[in-house]
Amino acid sequence: MIGLSQNDSPVIFDVTATCETTPVGSPDDGADDPCIWVPANNPAGTIIVGTDKKFGLESYDLSGQKLYRFGFGNINNVDINPLFFAPNRGGDIEKALVIGTNRSTHSIDFFSLDRQGVLTLVHREVIGQEMGDLYGLCAFSFEGVHYFVASDKDGRILRAGYAATENGGIKITDSDSFELASTVEGLVADTDHQTLYIAEEDRGIWAYPLTKDQKADPRLMLTTDSDLLIADIEGLTLYDKGQGAGYLLCSVQGANSYGIIDRMTQDLLGVFKIVASETIDGAEETDGIDVTSKALPGFPQGLFIVQDGFNGTEKQNFKFVNWSDIQSKL
Repeated sequence: MIGLSQNDSPVIFDVTATCETTPVGSPDDGADDPCIWVPANNPAGTIIVGTDKKFGLESYDLSGQKLYRFGFGNINNVDINPLFFAPNRGGDIEKALVIGTNRSTHSIDFFSLDRQGVLTLVHREVIGQEMGDLYGLCAFSFEGVHYFVASDKDGRILRAGYAATENGGIKITDSDSFELASTVEGLVADTDHQTLYIAEEDRGIWAYPLTKDQKADPRLMLTTDSDLLIADIEGLTLYDKGQGAGYLLCSVQGANSYGIIDRMTQDLLGVFKIVASETIDGAEETDGIDVTSKALPGFPQGLFIVQDGFNGTEKQNFKFVNWSDIQSKL
């Protein structure tokens, strides 16, 4: 287990947001979780999908401008599979698959996302009552199989494979489940290290085997404390530098901050806050986060996006942080 001993010395720093999205449509606790799609050969066309968990999903462009708003139901968490749809004759993938936990229908919903930011429901997989109120979600592909992992508020975890049907739909191919002792929302898969990271909100971050066929024992690799990693630990995401290098990032909601963990050593490297600039307020009480390491216009080393739980006098929204500003402090 990794903890913050007296010999640990993570870097503590602040950054500011480069831009922010149009506020979500719902009042109070409306926004929750973002995901990023960088279309092939068109980084300027990057689309961000965010949840308005009292209404559905919203899509945004790279400046944060809202493109569309869709009333699909109370979707809490989302993730993206950019490799699900087949490429066109020119070799480009024109759509991505977005997956969400829908509390209104107690289902896992699958959507196609096109390059204009339009989302279309492809399949709704209603989940049995063995799972309670659906909460967190992540998606990944490993050894030719597509997976999602979903959690409920009581710490139960559902992991399932899925595939395309002949008529263009989606079917569940296999599943397993397990349980942690308390609430889980943040989930992310590291396929290079064959690890599923799970944030048990009041305890810390667990490292689990990526699939049910792997036999490694789960371990609590980072624990909450009363100093830097103050519960709850919420969103998780991965910054990929290639060949297994990069960072696991977490939202430390109890401290209004974000942790950076080395993917290879699992050392805590830094903890930072997003503070106010002259034009954009900071981010607090963050739930969901996402990051890409791909070079984008205005974001040469990638983009970090967080949900802002307290957006001044406005409804909640998502803040965009230039990864270069974070990397320069590490």
